[in-house]
Amino acid sequence: MGGYRIHARLGSGGMGSVYLSYTPGGQPVALKVVRAEFADDPDFRGRFAREVAAARRVQGVYTVPVLDCDTEGPAPWLATAYVPGLPLGDVVRHHGPLPVETVLLLAAGVAEALQSIHGAGIVHRDLKPGNVLLSAEGPKVIDFGIAQAADGTALTGTDVRVGTPAFMAPEQIMGTPAISAATDVFALGVVIHYAATGGHPFGEGSAHGLMYRIVQEPPELAGAPEALRGLIGACLAKDPAARPSPAQVIESCRLLSPGQTLRRQGSWLPAAPTARVTGLRAAGLPTPTMPAAAPAAPPTAASAIAPPRRRLALLLTATAVAATTLGAVLGAGLLGGDTSDDGAESGTSGEVGSGDTTSEETAPEETAAETGGTAEEPVRDGAYEVVRSEVSLPIQAPVYTDDTNLALGECYGASLTLVDLSNLTAETGLSYGSFDHLESEAGVRYMFCDSDEVSEDGIWFDPTLFVGTTDDPEIDAEGCYEAAHASTLPNPVPPEDIVNDTSLRENTGICLDHPDGTLVLLWIDSVEPDPDNRDLRSYLTTATQWRPADS
Repeated sequence: MGGYRIHARLGSGGMGSVYLSYTPGGQPVALKVVRAEFADDPDFRGRFAREVAAARRVQGVYTVPVLDCDTEGPAPWLATAYVPGLPLGDVVRHHGPLPVETVLLLAAGVAEALQSIHGAGIVHRDLKPGNVLLSAEGPKVIDFGIAQAADGTALTGTDVRVGTPAFMAPEQIMGTPAISAATDVFALGVVIHYAATGGHPFGEGSAHGLMYRIVQEPPELAGAPEALRGLIGACLAKDPAARPSPAQVIESCRLLSPGQTLRRQGSWLPAAPTARVTGLRAAGLPTPTMPAAAPAAPPTAASAIAPPRRRLALLLTATAVAATTLGAVLGAGLLGGDTSDDGAESGTSGEVGSGDTTSEETAPEETAAETGGTAEEPVRDGAYEVVRSEVSLPIQAPVYTDDTNLALGECYGASLTLVDLSNLTAETGLSYGSFDHLESEAGVRYMFCDSDEVSEDGIWFDPTLFVGTTDDPEIDAEGCYEAAHASTLPNPVPPEDIVNDTSLRENTGICLDHPDGTLVLLWIDSVEPDPDNRDLRSYLTTATQWRPADS
């Protein structure tokens, strides 16, 4: 791509895919390639070129520089410096909320990054935990300016997911033209609250309900450490003019820090993420994707941080509802205090899915979103129709091998079985960490490493899914949707549950609500133990797939 040889895919989202590459001199770079839906829009190209040009002027300790770009070619792309760090969201999901001292350094660093970004005439518009990397040198803010390039782009694809309503300021949700630096400060307030608590200051629930509360209700800050409540509350002011500037955020963090001094001495992160970051730097490896797992116990009581909630709305990544859409929702009675479900679900719905930019376009579908191992409730309108039924889908147990390489909680070389829920196919015998594994689109992963250091051992479901079980072989789409949202199945299903047939057994159905709006039922017709393979189970299933009839 533009002279860069692609070595691995680091991730993908609404705007495109990100790949690992290297400069001719051997420096690793992150290469972001824009999706065809955007590349085909000449208005987007114009905005993208302007935003990338502005982003190249951003220089800051806590930002990631844009090194190269091509805004005119068939597939627009940009290259940024590669940061050996962990996304804030992954750290909180795996290791729990951060101590107050770390949160203050995080908030001050991100605020300083915003100073650099705003100084170049850019409003980030999509500040969230996925766009904040925790490195040994402090937090690094990425993807600034890209969200603005997506605004106004007509999206017609069926799998386009952009925007993050959980981090939108009220003025973004209402579709007003008053988007400013203060908009990013509001998102910073949500990020600070999440880092300190693992929860969202405006609660949980549907995307529409969350956005309504952001616009109309005060934040709930009781779960945040007392020392941080004033700062968070100021950032979350409804009136943009009442929010502090990034410089004022930095000064508040200084006054709240020990000795009223912001100074990063030694490691600024807790021990577990520090070990991962240090290992990444030493190995020179791309940041491993960390599937959602149950968060570790929160830090000690001395830090006075509440445990993370089970259902977080924070990492909700979704298309923004257009101003007219939200106007229809609020106009249906919500501004008058009517919070009934009928009022909340009136009008056209926005899509809820994984993404990396913010747009105020109305999307054609509704999906679920990642929330640290659970997903945010989507809205369903209309009946479902059968896409495929009676599809034989054997899910073979991965072959255990002791020839693996344990590094930073990852089990490189372990055998994998991957299930593609879109095409209803399964692959087995893939190697974890291999290129084939990275390129596979899997909703279900089955791995056995036989190590307590690997948190994803067993059967892991993509965290953007709702997953539940049913014992009804005649279940219909609506029933499967309800079963999926019962959240009765652990994620991942641990090896001991598999061997003991605790969670998954013969004549059990697994219902999965997919982010693209489809439902899948995997009915387990039989379970086959393999005594020669650590007694792991293979599951012979029959798959049924539905989609909303109006999609």
